[in-house]
Amino acid sequence: MKRLISAYYSSSWIPFAWAIGTFIILHLLSAASYIRYIFFIWAAISFLGILSAGIYNFTQKRTFIGVLNTFFSLLILWFIAYVTMAMMAFAALFDETEDGFGKDIVVPKDMVMEEPINAVHAKEEIYKIVELKTTTISIDPEGKMLIDLLLDKNNSGSLEIDTDLPILSRFVNENRDKLIQHLKTTPHWRIVQGDKIYAIRRFAANDKYFDTLNGYYGNYCLVDSFEHWGEDLYFQFRVILSLDGEVMSKPWAKDYSKFDVSSGVRKLKTKSSINKGIESYLVLCSDGITLEIMEDTKQKGRVFTQAVCKLIADELQTVLDSETMTIADFEQKMVGAGRATKGKADIWIENGMQGGMYNVYANINPKEPGYVYLKIFEATKNTPLSADSVKLKSRKVIEFSEDDDLQFLYESSIMIYEGDWGVYYPARFELWFVPDSGQEEREILEQIFKIEGWMR
Repeated sequence: MKRLISAYYSSSWIPFAWAIGTFIILHLLSAASYIRYIFFIWAAISFLGILSAGIYNFTQKRTFIGVLNTFFSLLILWFIAYVTMAMMAFAALFDETEDGFGKDIVVPKDMVMEEPINAVHAKEEIYKIVELKTTTISIDPEGKMLIDLLLDKNNSGSLEIDTDLPILSRFVNENRDKLIQHLKTTPHWRIVQGDKIYAIRRFAANDKYFDTLNGYYGNYCLVDSFEHWGEDLYFQFRVILSLDGEVMSKPWAKDYSKFDVSSGVRKLKTKSSINKGIESYLVLCSDGITLEIMEDTKQKGRVFTQAVCKLIADELQTVLDSETMTIADFEQKMVGAGRATKGKADIWIENGMQGGMYNVYANINPKEPGYVYLKIFEATKNTPLSADSVKLKSRKVIEFSEDDDLQFLYESSIMIYEGDWGVYYPARFELWFVPDSGQEEREILEQIFKIEGWMR
């Protein structure tokens, strides 16, 4: 033992090798819950052992070995700090912690609770969203053309984009109002109204336009995976028209390409994405509206971005040239696109990826312009549930009609933080409408559902 201790203190590498070796052993045993505590004990002993070896070698005037011991001790200290922070971050994200909400709730015998469904399509006969179609023609031929470009691996494209789109500057004053009316009355766009007014381009699958989280679409929701089985297929994109300046979020600040509409042919900046694609973000500014296009594809050229610029320019020109859309045209387009249906108002929820995550759907018609949002309460004591986040995530501008029988599809995704997985309790979902006219907001629909909370 004395010889081992002497070798440990006289060596420049044995203390460090011992520390790394024991770490590997602990890592292989990491399935055991107590390993994390042993890790910290090992780390502390390793640090103190190497540091004491360094001090000993300095006292013996073995400066070089002492320097190496000191360096290794600092390396171990840095490693301890790094692993500690990683473990804390992991625990904050994934460790299951119970808050106990809902365990003591007594549900009245006469209270009726609806069950969340597992998929919208599982109960299509009950919750009719899309009318049966006898044609295979896509309701979104422009969108289909864009997807086909992304699927065509022979489209190499270019990084150069013609940004000479003066039509964007024409949407001010009365033309701005005309564009807003168009965006609200076409299934091609979902308008978002908060601090800024902007619209996200919708795309269709299975003959139905649908909304996605933050407006991002990709091969995972637009392409039949079985039809393209085995292909190295990946793409993701988002298209935004903004009426009040840029919508682009801060993480893009160093990597986007920002141009004026009169700048001519310009080259886009690109970078590698986390999905092993090539990513770009075009911000095209004008005195009227701003066009933003995010493209993340395997191809280096920006075929999608180029095509979107042309398609939107054509659509905007059509808006300028057209008369006001008639109510009949509007209703026909919305029903045909799966955004509206004939019948009574209704609300239902769908289970998300984990307990406490829900997709909320409703068929409603407020009969005037405005937006809707959710209020959710524990149904026996009226305790508000995740009020701030639910209001933010559920707010949507909704279409309307004077036809009492016509209902428009509402979609949102929310999280209920109160409660734990497997602990079910009744929650009242209320859908509230805020008119653009400035009149007092009003409740238009409510239903009690059996839910559970999301466990952090």
